[in-house]
Amino acid sequence: MLTLTLAFLSGIPALVYQVVWTREIALLAGSQIEAISVVLVAFFGGLAVGARAFGGVVDRFSTPLRIYGCLEVGAGLLAALAMVVLHSIGNSPIAAGSLAALLVSSAAVLFPVTVLLGGTLPALLRSAVRDLSGAAS
Repeated sequence: MLTLTLAFLSGIPALVYQVVWTREIALLAGSQIEAISVVLVAFFGGLAVGARAFGGVVDRFSTPLRIYGCLEVGAGLLAALAMVVLHSIGNSPIAAGSLAALLVSSAAVLFPVTVLLGGTLPALLRSAVRDLSGAAS
């Protein structure tokens, strides 16, 4: 039950991040379509990379919920920093340059946050499984 509650509660800020990032990048890029595309690519790409990168690491620790908590705190801190960096991109020569450079740099800012968020799922799942031999069932 704890695992389901944590998964539900951690999904709320992730959705808020997506909406805020989409609006911020739309203001920078001038278009909602490009903003949604960048956020989805960064979000889903980061989730996949994070799940892959942290999946094997989590199995080596006896306290997966502690790792989960650290990943969530780290993602929150990086998300706050990402907003500051996105604002600074709007005032930089990148914003005045090409749209592609703006979108790529925006995705690069979001990617580390989403990698940490991607690591939370393996940590939660590992906390729910006591015996790894029966994990597949």
